[in-house]
Amino acid sequence: ARSPSGVRVVEEAMQHTSSLDRLWLARAVVQDPKLLPHVAQARHGPGVISQVVAVLPERECARACQVLMHTGAELRNSRHGKKVLASLGSYGLGSADAGGCFASGC
Repeated sequence: ARSPSGVRVVEEAMQHTSSLDRLWLARAVVQDPKLLPHVAQARHGPGVISQVVAVLPERECARACQVLMHTGAELRNSRHGKKVLASLGSYGLGSADAGGCFASGC
């Protein structure tokens, strides 16, 4: 998922695989702290990130959120990154700027 087409492949895989496979794909995206913000800024990134957040257990979701919050300034400079930050709020993670992710949990 280091290229735009790779992010698209991950998005399609998240939509068309079993729940167990979706969980492992989500874990793979979160495993590399540099990959998650990269994915978030890609054209299909907001879809991938929302699916990742939806399938991860609470602790792993919080870790993903932490990575995204630490790159918030970078994400705010990207059209798709802004969508990801906004979507965190729609998942009950609160305002990205206020660090609401940690207050509400995943």
